[in-house]
Amino acid sequence: MNIFQAYLHGFKTTLHSKKMITCIYMLILILALLVSIPFLSSLKSAAGSATATEQLTSDFDFTVIQELFMYKDFSFPTHLKQAVWIMILFLFLSIFLSGGILSTLKDKAGSFKVGSFLGGSAQFFLRFLKLTFYLLLIHLLLALIIYLPFSIIVGGEMSATATEKWFFQLFMIFFGIHMVLAIFLIIVSDYSRFRIVREDTPKVLKSIWLSTRFVIGKFLQTYGLYLMLLVLPILLFYVMLIISKSFMATAGWMILLVFILQQLFIWLRMAFRIWTFSSQYEYFQYHSK
Repeated sequence: MNIFQAYLHGFKTTLHSKKMITCIYMLILILALLVSIPFLSSLKSAAGSATATEQLTSDFDFTVIQELFMYKDFSFPTHLKQAVWIMILFLFLSIFLSGGILSTLKDKAGSFKVGSFLGGSAQFFLRFLKLTFYLLLIHLLLALIIYLPFSIIVGGEMSATATEKWFFQLFMIFFGIHMVLAIFLIIVSDYSRFRIVREDTPKVLKSIWLSTRFVIGKFLQTYGLYLMLLVLPILLFYVMLIISKSFMATAGWMILLVFILQQLFIWLRMAFRIWTFSSQYEYFQYHSK
């Protein structure tokens, strides 16, 4: 199987996974409502009579943020802490759902059952959490290895005679290297998940090592497949960005239209995630027997 066949297989699997996509969407929507309503209520309460909260859905304006900061009852550290906890909560949900997605793909997506999906999510949650922790440490180490030499060069004697253009070009070189290696680590993390699910193994570090060898051994194929799978999600994001800037949600029907488009965007993001996992998993299954 080549990467184009794996890509098409993932697309076909996604078409038959509408129940799973909708289930994931509903879980995310419920959690979003549970955490966003209290958070926005707290934000509005802290802002009191400040008009900034009424402009949060408008185009970005620094004076809006400045008005919130200047209001006497508004505590930026408190609300920042709340926002961080919300992001961590959604990260945990993403890790949890990954187990359900892959266990469903392993058992064929056409036979989707909510109970089995949640069972798979719970079964692999701790292992995927460990995997995320290990890969996060590797990402941080990678950033340190790449940007430490950059900071040494910038802070050296050459910085006195260098131009801004030279600094920018140098940064782009280091940043480009970082992006190539960061995507490589993301691919390794995906294939590590596939190995953990397929073999039902608790050995996370061993799975990372074996998956690294697999990805290096088929670097052009695994990297190429992942880049192919990035094209449509990036285009979708760009389209939604254009749409969101094209009209203001002031009238009731416009607000409803924007809300529907936003929910469709979220649903399609979940579909692309399943497409990505399905294509990669099929390629992994075929070439790691």
